[in-house]
Amino acid sequence: MILEWLDGIAARLCGAARESRLLTALSRNFDRRESLGEGAFRFLDDRMDAGGEQARWQFRFRRRVLCWQEESVVLRWARRCFDWMLRGSIGSYGVFLLIFGTVSLCVYWLTGNVSPSSTRMLIPLILVICSVPLLHSVRSCSWGIRRGWLLRRFLIGFCGIPESSFGREDVGEERRLAPVLPGILFGLLTAFLHPAWVAALFLLPPAAALLAAVPELTLFAVMLAFPFLNLASHPSAMLAGMLLVCDLMWAGKLISGKRQAGFGVTDLLVLLFGVLFAASGLIGSSGRAVDGLMPAFLLVSAWIPMRALSGSALWQKRCVGALLFSSFLCAVLGIWQYLSGRAELRWLDVSRFGDTGGRVSILFGNPNLLAVFLLLTVPLALGAMLVPGGRAGESGTDGGMRSERTSGGVRRSCAAVGFLTGSLCMVLTWSRGAWLGWIVSVFLMLLFHSRRSLSWLFLLPVPLAGLLPFLPHSVLNRFGSIGSVTETSARYRWYTWRGVLRMLRSHPWGIGAGETAFHTVYPVYAVSGTESVMHAHQIFLQTAVELGLPGLLVLLLILWRLLRHTAVFCRREPDRAGRSRLLGAAGAVAGALVMGMFDDIWYHSGLFWLFWAVCALLLNLAEKGEVRPCLPNQEQSASD
Repeated sequence: MILEWLDGIAARLCGAARESRLLTALSRNFDRRESLGEGAFRFLDDRMDAGGEQARWQFRFRRRVLCWQEESVVLRWARRCFDWMLRGSIGSYGVFLLIFGTVSLCVYWLTGNVSPSSTRMLIPLILVICSVPLLHSVRSCSWGIRRGWLLRRFLIGFCGIPESSFGREDVGEERRLAPVLPGILFGLLTAFLHPAWVAALFLLPPAAALLAAVPELTLFAVMLAFPFLNLASHPSAMLAGMLLVCDLMWAGKLISGKRQAGFGVTDLLVLLFGVLFAASGLIGSSGRAVDGLMPAFLLVSAWIPMRALSGSALWQKRCVGALLFSSFLCAVLGIWQYLSGRAELRWLDVSRFGDTGGRVSILFGNPNLLAVFLLLTVPLALGAMLVPGGRAGESGTDGGMRSERTSGGVRRSCAAVGFLTGSLCMVLTWSRGAWLGWIVSVFLMLLFHSRRSLSWLFLLPVPLAGLLPFLPHSVLNRFGSIGSVTETSARYRWYTWRGVLRMLRSHPWGIGAGETAFHTVYPVYAVSGTESVMHAHQIFLQTAVELGLPGLLVLLLILWRLLRHTAVFCRREPDRAGRSRLLGAAGAVAGALVMGMFDDIWYHSGLFWLFWAVCALLLNLAEKGEVRPCLPNQEQSASD
């Protein structure tokens, strides 16, 4: 009876919200389709202009690009080499692996290193063992790809490359002598390089060809490896290198028209924001152009590839799934860090919060940075968890419908595990700004998801009140300190904001992007005791200081348009699955911005990239069904 009563209240509230002045004002005279004319990246058909004398310059440019690709000597020889390798027998590749591994072992033995546990010896030994079952095979490499259990599922099933692209030969050409010389050369090369690097050098050409054919893989790889890039000695350089490859792969497809992405007002504002970053680095107080060019590069590298996925729901789900999987692993490592006693106390006021046991900062080196990463991923997991299962009529048969419901249940269960694990790890970061962001994001998602979630939201205070006596004192003490001016961290931020406002009054056009510019100008205006602060500890103040009031205005306009897109979708879109995914992205952006009220969530270059990637995902989901597909069909793939 209580649930029915609450459901009725929720139904009336939802109806009133759809007709409310706020949502009506947000959605009035607003078109969800992001387009400016024909769009900068939309494929242009071979049509003549009004005069009928010449084609438009965009089509002429793309036609020349395609002709250059067809007539390029380099690409023509690359295709011939690819076909030649596909026709070769599997036994030929076994000979190459055998000679490569044997020569590498001999080189390792002659240099006096005989440790069996060394990877320099282990890798060649594995290659020799793997070559034995391949030596007697007369099947072609093409047959191995088309009939192989792993390669077929990855290249044809996952990547979507047509089977005809790998040829039709079943019996391979015997080339027992051809791989001898390359095997010897690669084996001798291990005297100067690690065998793993030599093997990677051999695999580089086919990997480059695969990424050029399926640029979505580059974005998928970045999402999957994102939190673990911090294990490298130069994580920013590693991320920049991966994003550069991603940009180059996408640029070729977008220019030639083999992939499509809309370009509209919000995209124009984002590019303008990137231009302001680049200009602030060139003319800023730091005197270092890289301080502005790096954020501009990260912004473009996040926005354009993710926007290019606007017509491919499958690859959007895959990229989000890769990010959620890496977030789950990161959260598990964070919980392990806390349980093993390796959490750090140096980020806390020990005299007041010494009973917390320390703050986890696994993979990011700073608990606040880890909290920002979790804030950008945990709501996505909640959105995936709220996606309803398969409905009747979605699959052609009862068995297909049951399979769809089963797979949907597995996905929701995995998303629920990721949500709970990430939320627990976020608690262990002891970041109060992240806690507030998590509460706001979950509240907004449940508020706008459905009538049933709104009904449960009414009941949520009851179990929360019952849990209060059982919560650890450390959690209650930490949460109760939010807003306390007597607390060291809050007082430090308050004094920092006062100094930043002084600086902003004197430099309304900004001081330039980067930590160097901030350290150069801020100490003159700092309140005593805060001269060594690294940033403004507030995202909007930090943007105003770096890019000036025009930069802050552009940022607010971008967020305003994202808000309007979200409001229009929630007011008109009946699809519950689309609503759940959209609210997951919107909750991630909203939660990060709430934490951004108390910290600079863009201080870490990778998190700056991830924030804008999630914003682009939000725009894609809000535009669902309004853009053309970006993935070609089978016939187009074959021509690629």
